Amino acid sequence: MGRIAKRKGNFKQNRRKIFLQRHVDQIKEEIERKGVFQAITEHTAVDLELPGLGQYYCLPCDRYFVSNDALNSHYKTKAHKRRLKDLQETPYSLREAEAAGGLSAPDNGRPLRTNHV
Repeated sequence: MGRIAKRKGNFKQNRRKIFLQRHVDQIKEEIERKGVFQAITEHTAVDLELPGLGQYYCLPCDRYFVSNDALNSHYKTKAHKRRLKDLQETPYSLREAEAAGGLSAPDNGRPLRTNHV
């Protein structure tokens, strides 16, 4: 019998990281409201606290990178391509939620023809 593997202790960090990033609907709303160019220039202002001084930013993934090479290699990853695919879908709306809950307008079928003479 083998030994039990030692736990690395990164589970909580990775779970918290999910909630620190912005969600797809928030990013899509920002792109529609401001436009891609303005949104990227707003996020790439020089900031000493961010990796790469905040100059290398991926808008769909909401991530900063250390260098342009790291950003270009990120564009080829599966996670980035999946995020682009998620941004192409229409976001979940209040109308869809109401329809799923049965609160939409009733569908009574085709209107009956009445014979008025």
